[in-house]
Amino acid sequence: MATDGQRPRQSAIILHLDDIQHRFDKLVNTTTMKSSLHIDEAYVITATPGTDTPTSGMVDIVGQSSAGVFYGIQTLLSLLTTDKTGWQKLLAGEVVDAPRFSYRGLMLDVARNFIRKDVVLRTIDAMAAYKMNRLHLHLTDDQGWRFEVPDLPELTAVASRRGHESQTNSSQSMLLPFLGSGPSPDEGLRFYSQEDYREILRHARRHHVTVIPEVDVPGHSSAAIVSMRARQLARGQNDLTLLDHNNLMEYATVNMHKNNVMDLCSTSSLLFVERIITALIRLHKVCL
Repeated sequence: MATDGQRPRQSAIILHLDDIQHRFDKLVNTTTMKSSLHIDEAYVITATPGTDTPTSGMVDIVGQSSAGVFYGIQTLLSLLTTDKTGWQKLLAGEVVDAPRFSYRGLMLDVARNFIRKDVVLRTIDAMAAYKMNRLHLHLTDDQGWRFEVPDLPELTAVASRRGHESQTNSSQSMLLPFLGSGPSPDEGLRFYSQEDYREILRHARRHHVTVIPEVDVPGHSSAAIVSMRARQLARGQNDLTLLDHNNLMEYATVNMHKNNVMDLCSTSSLLFVERIITALIRLHKVCL
């Protein structure tokens, strides 16, 4: 209850789950539309004015699931208006809504141009406001590797940095500048630590957003190849060689990345991919 001078303002917002399938039965004559609706994320908002004072009232939000209730809250927030006295107002009425598409997604290419964790979190907030539910993270490409794999530190130590540095024994300690990023190595490492990535997953889950990670293989793998070459020369380990050095063919992409395709006929390349996917699976399982 709030007060405006001496006049009380009473209102209530009720959130609950219920089966609201019957609210969509009126669409029975429009078979195509009805069959395309995803009732599992449906919600109904009912706003009724109060009887004791002109400024009181009740808002009831019922969802078919917790996601439905969450989306109902997002719609409620978008319908609120603020009057001249600073009070938020809502017109009486009813909203009956269900998404037509199950996949309502956004893709962020954080490999080519890194996006800070706090910006990703704010992006998830904006997605939720528009009831988007899939965040596709493009985590790796020729131009960068953006998530930590603890037992392969070269992936981020080398491939999350850009700058001009001479090559030694065909090895690089960082990637070349791309699309205005670099060339100063003082920009530092740009990747998501394990805890950063878990925080993104947790924030997304709270907002009913599913994170879909993408690791670009076998092509567009220059960042991984450069990193594993640096690992090989620094440690003398050949277990994760991603290129067939007996293959004398040379090629370049439209972006002038040379020899950027993994040799998937080699056991070491398959082992590399397995370790990367396993690391991602473990991160996602922790946040289930």
